[in-house]
Amino acid sequence: RDVARGIVADVDDVLAAVERLLDGGQIKRIGCVVNHVVTGFRNNCMVVWDVPDEELDERGVAAGSLPYVTLCYHRPRRPEQGWEYNLFTMVHGRETDAVDEKIDELASTYLPFDHERLYSTETLKQTGARYDELVSSE
Repeated sequence: RDVARGIVADVDDVLAAVERLLDGGQIKRIGCVVNHVVTGFRNNCMVVWDVPDEELDERGVAAGSLPYVTLCYHRPRRPEQGWEYNLFTMVHGRETDAVDEKIDELASTYLPFDHERLYSTETLKQTGARYDELVSSE
């Protein structure tokens, strides 16, 4: 109803459009994004890892399945820029000590490799994905 109201459309039309997108594979799942700062999770750390390439998929899947890892993805190394890291994980927490404990667990149990902790210091922009221009021609 909120989406239909927001785009001035009939609820049944919105639901039919969502069903078409689900059936066509354009939407794989529907979820929500919680603003972690508003809910008290102000200590956030992106941890970058130098994982051996031959172990990247297995290690990434294992780390990404942990409940405290909120993001986990592979990015190419940039050795020409002095950047050897190829796996990125995000850990959110209310207290820095709690976040550090989880990162220590990651490093000792799941990702025993060189890494750097990049703690967030301020939020410059945070929005969900915007697809208005992509779908407006349909």
